[in-house]
Amino acid sequence: MAAHTFEAIRFFPARFADHGLEYASSDNVIGSLPGHAHLNDIPLNFFARSILEHDYQYVIEIGSYSLERIRRLAMLFPTKKFFALDIGFEYITERTIDRVTLMPNNLTNISFLVEKQTGRGLLISHGTLAYYPLFRIEALIEQAAQLHLDIALAEPNGIGENSRNCSLQRTRKSWHHPYLSLLRANGFTMPDSKGHQVGGSFSTFGEWHTYIFATQRSTT
Repeated sequence: MAAHTFEAIRFFPARFADHGLEYASSDNVIGSLPGHAHLNDIPLNFFARSILEHDYQYVIEIGSYSLERIRRLAMLFPTKKFFALDIGFEYITERTIDRVTLMPNNLTNISFLVEKQTGRGLLISHGTLAYYPLFRIEALIEQAAQLHLDIALAEPNGIGENSRNCSLQRTRKSWHHPYLSLLRANGFTMPDSKGHQVGGSFSTFGEWHTYIFATQRSTT
């Protein structure tokens, strides 16, 4: 308990320190966070499990940043297609790195990619949707439903997640969003305990780490 309290206090200043954060101007970040592809990286393993269990033909990652996770997924699943979308300089021009296609992150590109693919697709995100304002989250989930994309997200969240219908301010530029209510409103179901989080997903930073797999297909 003492260690947890110390970590929560240590993290507290970060709630006010991101006012100058500008991901759109980020550069030289690809390959900068190798820890995101370590054996015990929980988001990476969550995405791999989702692909294994549901056999998707292609995967679109929102907010790939250093490219570590999706590049490792492409290595693990060589017969599938992978697309990395972000807003930084390194994603402005479409190109391919280690079988991963990089593109700018916007709804138009997501629609374009899905129209060109065959089979089932999965949309994944880690720590990116928290920096979307609520109206962008609503638009993204609505579009995913229209395109028949399943969703696997790993995002920070807070109190009342299972019943909350509004966003809570997390830092100056991020929020705890009501992902479950938005997904349900767009016809998604959460086969893993209806999206309810287990105690082990409570982080050292004093907030929940939400791992939600959402699908529009029958799971029975």
